Amino acid sequence: MKDIKGEVWFNELRLADMDNKGGMAALLNIDTNFADLATVSLTGNMKNIGFGTIEQGPNERSREDIQQYNVVTNINLGKFLPKKWGVNVPFNYSVGEEIIKPEYDPVYEDIKLKQVLDNAENAEDRKTKLDQAIDYTKRKSINLIGVRKERPTEKKPMPYDAENFTFSQYYNEVERHDFEIEKNKDQQSRTTVDYAYSFQPKPIEPFQKTKFMSKSSYWKFLKDFNFNYLPSSITFNTNVVRQSNEQQFRQVEDIGIGFEPLYRRNFGFNYQYGFNFNLTKSLKINYTAASRNLVKNYLDENNQPMDDVTIWDGYFDTGTPNFHMQQFVLNYEIPFEKIPFLSFIKANYTYTGDYSWQKASNALTNIEIEGETYDLGNTVQNARSTSFNSTMNMETLYKYLGISKSSGSKPKPVAAPKPGEKIVKVDAARKINQNQFVDGLKGILTSVKSITLSFTQNEGTNLPGYLPSVGFFGSSKPTMGFVFGRQSDVRYEAAKRGWLTTYQEFNQNYTTVNTETFKGSANLELTPDLKIDLLGDRSYSESFSEQYDVGADGSYNPRSPYSFGNFSVSTILIGTSFSTSNEVRSTAFDQFRNNRLTVANRLATERGIDINDPANLDSKGYPKGYSSSSQAVLLPSFLAAYSGTSADNVSFDIFKSFPLPNWAIRYTGLMRYEFFKKNFKRFSLQQNYRASYTVNSFRSNFNYTKEPNGIDDSGNYYSPTIMSNVTLVEQFNPLIRVDFELKNSMKLLTEIKRDRALSMSFDNNLLTEVHGVDYTVGLGYRIKDVTFSSRLADNPMGILKSDINIKMDLTYRDSQTIVRYLDYDNNQLGGGTNTWTINTTADYSLSKNLTIIFYYNHSFSKPVISTSFPITNIRSGFTFRYNFGN
Repeated sequence: MKDIKGEVWFNELRLADMDNKGGMAALLNIDTNFADLATVSLTGNMKNIGFGTIEQGPNERSREDIQQYNVVTNINLGKFLPKKWGVNVPFNYSVGEEIIKPEYDPVYEDIKLKQVLDNAENAEDRKTKLDQAIDYTKRKSINLIGVRKERPTEKKPMPYDAENFTFSQYYNEVERHDFEIEKNKDQQSRTTVDYAYSFQPKPIEPFQKTKFMSKSSYWKFLKDFNFNYLPSSITFNTNVVRQSNEQQFRQVEDIGIGFEPLYRRNFGFNYQYGFNFNLTKSLKINYTAASRNLVKNYLDENNQPMDDVTIWDGYFDTGTPNFHMQQFVLNYEIPFEKIPFLSFIKANYTYTGDYSWQKASNALTNIEIEGETYDLGNTVQNARSTSFNSTMNMETLYKYLGISKSSGSKPKPVAAPKPGEKIVKVDAARKINQNQFVDGLKGILTSVKSITLSFTQNEGTNLPGYLPSVGFFGSSKPTMGFVFGRQSDVRYEAAKRGWLTTYQEFNQNYTTVNTETFKGSANLELTPDLKIDLLGDRSYSESFSEQYDVGADGSYNPRSPYSFGNFSVSTILIGTSFSTSNEVRSTAFDQFRNNRLTVANRLATERGIDINDPANLDSKGYPKGYSSSSQAVLLPSFLAAYSGTSADNVSFDIFKSFPLPNWAIRYTGLMRYEFFKKNFKRFSLQQNYRASYTVNSFRSNFNYTKEPNGIDDSGNYYSPTIMSNVTLVEQFNPLIRVDFELKNSMKLLTEIKRDRALSMSFDNNLLTEVHGVDYTVGLGYRIKDVTFSSRLADNPMGILKSDINIKMDLTYRDSQTIVRYLDYDNNQLGGGTNTWTINTTADYSLSKNLTIIFYYNHSFSKPVISTSFPITNIRSGFTFRYNFGN
């Protein structure tokens, strides 16, 4: 016998089947209430390992045991107090836990947790492993929401009443731990105390009972004079916010350095206050202010955190300011109605002043460089918004002046002559003619029916590097006017008083913004059938920015001042709207070229240059400093040429002060003639005109600021303002529109539209002109009472009866883009298309709510340049539209 020794090694073991053991789940909901005292809600659920839906496979089912519950209670604690106290104490308490126990150990993911626990060395080791594997979360919330004392109906309100206060307290706590986190405790507390009191209005009208002022309406302004000596309401709200989070990561491995706990705290004391003051019935003031303070009582004297400080320590510490803002709003309804000859005006003025102070980061308040300590300061900014809106009802003014048209009432019958009275024959026809002439003259004088004006200005200043802080109620620095929105320059005075940082490399920008918007409109009726709307607008926006440093003597030194902005104003370009303009020549562009010499000579003369001295002229005959490419020469020449005005008196100002009116005209007077009454249901003519002048972007010129009389590389004087592009846009939308409907329900609309856009680039002296014209013919016809048999009918007979509305619009548009070179004759056709469009629709109502619409849209565009291709688009189909209304 020989002993045989060997070794058997199995490379892989395979399972013959899967663990298909199922699980269970349960859900519990309980809601109950105890009269009007309390309500209690209880929810709970559990789910075992292996639970899943029928269609889920073994690997898709739950791999963990889950147990969860929540209890929420709401109790009115005020019910336990005497009813006469009138105290309302809503109390809310909620608590909930969630325990998630995995099937497999999170450390050894291929070993079941039960096996790991069974092999634990002792009970303490078992508890440790179980605690590490479980994902545990507990939430707790205790709240007092809106605690206040109700005011008895018979009690007179007073500012010191307890009923003016409202108290709320919120506390939330979350504790959790899992495989990676050993402890995570998050606490949040918020306490609010609100105070609000409204005063009873007690206007004082010292002249209301003055008798002689009641005899004339001209005394109404003084008679109705009133004021209030008490504000309308005052409010004060405080909000104590405490947030704390402590997190301890678990040391999963037994080796290595342990983790220190992490703390995150956010302690704040916020408050807001304000008042409303109706100084008079027309003058109202609103003031609000808010501050956010940071409380850092968890830092020691060395600015190091103390771990033992809780959210309840120093709970009502007000802290240090971090942010402060305030807003002052004044609204004045100007009482023009109190003055008889101005009663046709309704006007409103609003002023809003904003102020804010933002604390800088602590890292920027104490910077040491080469032995010097600097504070980069905070940021203070303000804003001012003023708006004026006015509407003038001119009919009221005409009635006051006695120039309104006579009414169309029948003349009063003439009384019979008295015995012996001489009878004078009156020429009735002559009297009627005189009345018609007078009414016509009055109609012209009173053609303006209403005028609307609106002006808004928004301004703002941002000053970084500001050293002073603010107090509990804000600050009056740098000036009281600045705090209430005034835009006076405070830079130099602030530097002189030592309120700005002295760090010489400070690179934050001092900025100001200014935006002005004006809109005006007027409605005219020269005759009852001729209505004209006049419109005008102007918009100006400018931003200024600069860096600065402060000298040792407190002097403010601006560095690199820079401004930029946009401008737009309505204008009139109709003088050249119909002049020749194609790819071969342009009358206005030729005039533009010719205007340059006239404008250049005017500019040179204003500068004191003798244009009769050949030594002061360049090779083209232009004054030196004002060549044919100078921006100062090109802009006035461009505007004069395309507006149709003379270059001898065109303004050199870039920003026009007053907008020119555009218009919309509508005339329906043809329906007064017998032919039109007989054949037409309606007949109207219409024209709309819009034109604008826009400076897309302008900016200041550093070189001009440095040397106002300097010369650039092209030999031109520096312009104070540099523009890249100026645009003129004109639209006749439409040029003429004829819209009528015949007695037989045939509708016809014909219109012609024209538009052009002129973009002048001062960077390369190119003018890009885009112009187009549209011709539209629209037809419409209604076929009445067309009947069909259908199940869709909403009547027992199954008959559909409705009208078929047919509409067809045929449009042809011709557009071109032409690039014109100012310095030489080389106009180029840059783009454009010839487009035909047909839009056809027919609709029929299947029921009260359901409509079927057939549509057919066909468009064909042919480009005017060979590098593009013709395009045809066809869309057709049916649309069902259902109205869910009644």
